[in-house]
Amino acid sequence: MMFTWVENEIITISPGKESKKVRDASNQTKQPSTRNACHQSVKVKSVSTTVETTTTFPDNPDQITGLVSFLNGVYPKVRAQLEMNIRLAKKFRQVAKSTLIREMGLSYPRHTLVSVTSFDHRILAAYEVDDKESILCLWNLNLNQISEIEPYKIIQAPGHIRAICYLKTQPTIVCAGYKNGDLRILDLETNEWSKPYKGHHQTVSHIYWDKSTLISCAQDSSFCAWRYSKSKNKLELKNLFVTRKNFGCPIHLTVEMDKFLLVSFNANILAVFEFSDQKVAVHGTYQDAGILQQKRVFRNMFDAPLMTIASHSLGYLPSLDTLLTLPEQQKIQLKGTFAHEMERIMKFDRYLETDRTDRIGLVSGNEITIFSSG
Repeated sequence: MMFTWVENEIITISPGKESKKVRDASNQTKQPSTRNACHQSVKVKSVSTTVETTTTFPDNPDQITGLVSFLNGVYPKVRAQLEMNIRLAKKFRQVAKSTLIREMGLSYPRHTLVSVTSFDHRILAAYEVDDKESILCLWNLNLNQISEIEPYKIIQAPGHIRAICYLKTQPTIVCAGYKNGDLRILDLETNEWSKPYKGHHQTVSHIYWDKSTLISCAQDSSFCAWRYSKSKNKLELKNLFVTRKNFGCPIHLTVEMDKFLLVSFNANILAVFEFSDQKVAVHGTYQDAGILQQKRVFRNMFDAPLMTIASHSLGYLPSLDTLLTLPEQQKIQLKGTFAHEMERIMKFDRYLETDRTDRIGLVSGNEITIFSSG
């Protein structure tokens, strides 16, 4: 009588023909299933015998002879295998990511593109020719048929536009920044322009506008905070801010958490500032200007140079909390549908978001090319 696969088990044999049943048990009983291995006891009963086995495990795993030494022995190999699996998974995810596929190229023939912006499915571009005043061209990407050289709408603008921005809560309203530093409001439904509002002493380079918060910046690194009255459709200058140090020309800016300003400069610098009540009597050509308190400045913190403006414009930067707590010398990790295509994206001049994360606009020369994922 022998059970080669039973170890430390209690065997109960019912009365009657014990020797025969025990003799047949080694041939007729089946290997216990591993599906219930998580239980502390396993019962196996042969359909042809009354032999019943019970396996018991100690409550404390440390009491199992040889278990600790076994785990210590296999741990290095298991860990190495898991780390290799993680590395392979990352490579497969990168391969699976989409690539840029050209949809269309928008342009206004015989005109030079001087500024462009986007909001959802709308593309708004300012063109000029022969030093004449700007012409605004509007394309709607949701139309069934889109002409690449004939805009959906054309509006003549007063002066020379260098920055434009939609009001996010009311996209029929647009703010335009001018070469002489002025700002104007445009109603796209009536094509009516407001009077000029003066704030900057040099060319406006970018405008951020969300709800009642409008921030404009200029080539001299000045920042104007405006109050917008929807009922009166007009702007009022609240504060003018400057930076203590010169970081170059601000190209793209966003307001974070209502009190921080995230700015990308043309010198491949990304900086976080906080609005403050501190004033400086004279700063260049400005008087009684507020000071933007410097919180963090990132230089050469990306995987490739000149990536700052592109990643900021496309919304691929990590959260402000992550940026403020990022360890020194650690590279900034980008997140976005086309983040893996940044080396190709950086070859373009400007970068536009759309209503779809898998579709972006990239500007080269006078053409606005719309790309989607493959």
